[in-house]
Amino acid sequence: MWKQPIVWSSSHAPLYACRFFMGSGNERGAIAISLKSTEMTQGLVAANNVEERCTLQVSVLQIVPWYVKVYYHTLQLLVDERPQVLTDFVERMRVSPSEDKVSPGMMELVLQFPCEMKSAVLSLEFDKGFLHIDEYPPDANQGFDIPSAIISFPDFHAGLLFSEKSSKSPLLSKLQEKSPVLSYTEVLLVPLTTPDFSMPYNVITITCTVFALYFGSLLNVLRRRVGEEER
Repeated sequence: MWKQPIVWSSSHAPLYACRFFMGSGNERGAIAISLKSTEMTQGLVAANNVEERCTLQVSVLQIVPWYVKVYYHTLQLLVDERPQVLTDFVERMRVSPSEDKVSPGMMELVLQFPCEMKSAVLSLEFDKGFLHIDEYPPDANQGFDIPSAIISFPDFHAGLLFSEKSSKSPLLSKLQEKSPVLSYTEVLLVPLTTPDFSMPYNVITITCTVFALYFGSLLNVLRRRVGEEER
């Protein structure tokens, strides 16, 4: 059954998605998701009727760890490098704030863009949280991962195609169901404020040295004889 020929049918994503950090320092910053048009988007504009308005639906799912304190009210949208009102493009929005050391934060957006759009940028500001010293991994200075954002295009689908003989199988028919085209952004590394992990060693070393000098001098005075002092 698995030797049957398989054809993967998938259209290219109409928008190229990437994600990056903005700002500097160990206190705050911003996450930006950039969407840029591709040749497929230009083809939609050319094929669409001039009298009808061509729109492109885009869904954005962003999950951030709890130690990244996202301020969802700072969400901004730039379309073709111009600030826009969110209500003009956001069709639906769902936000689940993070809970410290319990659950990450989640934001899901459903947007409607015009097909003639060249670029769009979504940005969110955040503050960097503080971790307990026991919560840092061995390579804390490398940074902490923020999972990829998932960009889906409900109007474009992908799926598997099997031969007519194998399509009678319930399992293969399930695999043939079409799903939206997905695009994944880069995984980001956010640097957090890290403590000096060598400080406990320095404190122990200095403390032991002070105690050794103190008790060594004390024992030397207590055990010294009177005859030795006259000499």
